[in-house]
Amino acid sequence: RAEKKEMGLFLILFVNAVGRYSFRTTELRVLLELEGITKDPPMRWTREGDTEGENSAFMEIELPSADIARRVAMRSVCIKGIFEPWGHGQTSDECWEAVRAYGVEKMTPYCEEGSTFKINLFSYGGKIGTEASRVVINKAFENVPFKGQVHLDKSKKGVKLNSAPSRAQHQFWYLEDARKQIGGEEGYDKGSA
Repeated sequence: RAEKKEMGLFLILFVNAVGRYSFRTTELRVLLELEGITKDPPMRWTREGDTEGENSAFMEIELPSADIARRVAMRSVCIKGIFEPWGHGQTSDECWEAVRAYGVEKMTPYCEEGSTFKINLFSYGGKIGTEASRVVINKAFENVPFKGQVHLDKSKKGVKLNSAPSRAQHQFWYLEDARKQIGGEEGYDKGSA
């Protein structure tokens, strides 16, 4: 008797380019098929009433594994990143409450001593100002058990000082839509975010 695989929830951030709206789900379905997923997994655009993705850059989808999510992101031209959501809410407070409820034991592998991390902020349809950025980063430190070292870009006036590219081992994202915050995620991006 075959065991049923448990699906995990992922959040896709699509590139928001004019002319690609109708192509995004088509490309996603083809990439999923390449991964052996021939039946559409549960997926929905995050903005209420948006059934075609014309007003949203975010889609929730259930996938069998993080490896599949990573491979789909690497192959896609329409996907900016795929994330494992640790919480979401209609307000920032609701979002951080959901992050706390996610559970420290699930966060720990990404927050270990000796690892490096970076907190990224992204707003779709808006801007996260300097003061709001500080608030989000402070909330992240209050709600996520970071033990590793913060990875800071070594740049001066936009020019990288190191010739070799350097990335934090773990990327944490705070993503914001005009009506919804999604925080504390581990992202599988292509370095374009």
